Amino acid sequence: MDFLNLTKDKLVVSDVSDLVAHESCGAISLFVGTTRDNFEDKKVISLEYEAYEPMALKTMKKICQEIRSRWPDVKNIAIHHRLGEVPVKEASVVIAISSPHRKDGIDATAFAIEELKKQVPIWKKEQYSEAQAGRKPKVKINFQECPIVGAEVPKHLIQINANHDEIKRRINMFIERKREEVNASNIEDFIEGDNSDSCARVKCAVFRIKDSKGHLKVRRVINEYGPQTLQEDYTKVFSKLQGQRTNEGESDGKENPEDCKNFGITERLKSMENHLKIPPSSSEDIFERIKRLENRILYLESISPEYLHFLEKTTQPKSGDSRETGTRKRKYSIRSIDEFINELEEIYL
Repeated sequence: MDFLNLTKDKLVVSDVSDLVAHESCGAISLFVGTTRDNFEDKKVISLEYEAYEPMALKTMKKICQEIRSRWPDVKNIAIHHRLGEVPVKEASVVIAISSPHRKDGIDATAFAIEELKKQVPIWKKEQYSEAQAGRKPKVKINFQECPIVGAEVPKHLIQINANHDEIKRRINMFIERKREEVNASNIEDFIEGDNSDSCARVKCAVFRIKDSKGHLKVRRVINEYGPQTLQEDYTKVFSKLQGQRTNEGESDGKENPEDCKNFGITERLKSMENHLKIPPSSSEDIFERIKRLENRILYLESISPEYLHFLEKTTQPKSGDSRETGTRKRKYSIRSIDEFINELEEIYL
């Protein structure tokens, strides 16, 4: 059986010895730790012990289990430790172990006191007669007196061959470069930019980040007019543009409609050239004009992908009285999404 105790009362050795006595045991091994009157040439009047009791008792229990695993014949174990102030000559710790044979008891007791000092969270504080209170001083090491032993390192194992000044210079240059990058980013984000480098459909504003002192520049696309906001059928609009006739001086003598085999094709080509901002050409080859239109369309598609569906064929042949059914998709801005998220947080949080 294990008898573990942390107490502020005076320890009585005979009482602890009686706890572990057993009729089947022929030996009781005792260890009694007392307070001595000196420490490092200083007069000690008492010792003051303190402990983290829950962990201390748990660690003492583990020590008892380890003792029983090493010495199975051990019968009873008692570990009593005193807390608080312990005067000189009084017991601060008592360990008693009973066993059938003395060797097991002596070895187990020696193991118990060593593990107690090593593992159990109990601290002591010396009270000196000179009123020099303090914890057990630590040994200070004078590193200046320690010899420095140097060993030659092969050159192929050295990654940095620069001296201390060169390394310091590199670090400062790196810090300056990073600072310049941050400053350039701040200037780019927080000053008014050149209109020639911006898009007419993009407006920027600086918003304060929630739960933060920083700010974030937010760019929002505002399409006041364009394929993303128009609700009309693009194919009908495009056909309308192809079939309309312009009266703004298109017949200037360079091109005679009577000389063309197909007057409708010429008018449609001219309408598309005006719409795509292609300058008029003196060439009358219809294939060259179509090629220029194709190149212009490919260029516009590459710089503005959102206009791609404007030129794609989306009409499907009607069968019977079936009607074309289209799906209207609602488009959300970043602000509307933020408002929706805030509403969900207010409801569920």
